[in-house]
Amino acid sequence: MIIMRNMYYFAIVIGFLLIGFMAFASGDYLTDFEADIYAVPQFTANVSLQVPNYVYIGNVTVGEKQANPTSANKIYINNTGNVDIRITPLLHNSSEQIFSYLYFSTTTTGPYQRIGNFSFVITAPTTGGYRADYFYAKLDLTNYTGNLTGDLIAHRTKIRFDAAAQ
Repeated sequence: MIIMRNMYYFAIVIGFLLIGFMAFASGDYLTDFEADIYAVPQFTANVSLQVPNYVYIGNVTVGEKQANPTSANKIYINNTGNVDIRITPLLHNSSEQIFSYLYFSTTTTGPYQRIGNFSFVITAPTTGGYRADYFYAKLDLTNYTGNLTGDLIAHRTKIRFDAAAQ
């Protein structure tokens, strides 16, 4: 009798479980899809540029300035995006002393502006590809006040080119 009662309860529990699983199995599987529909095509700005991997400034002596740059100090930048961009060269390491006296201009005769204060605009390419432009760089150590105890041969630093849509 106890065994029959236990089997009866067991059968009821199994029945409820099967009915519950069938209810879940027969339920609707719905997913909400959402989209933003525009009447006019939307433009996505793509700010992208190419910069040189290496630039050799030349020989400079503390207390002197480099002569006006030649074509060797002409630095090409390519706008590879789809909008006009404003480019600002900055020191990657703000504690760099020597290259904090780096100056830039869009012409060889100037006026030259110190790194961090100089920026220029490159217009967007007309049909894909890239648009190239250039500027000149020179190192002017006439006002350098640091304590240099010896020559710095092959002294390097990293310059970051910040670019923003114009």
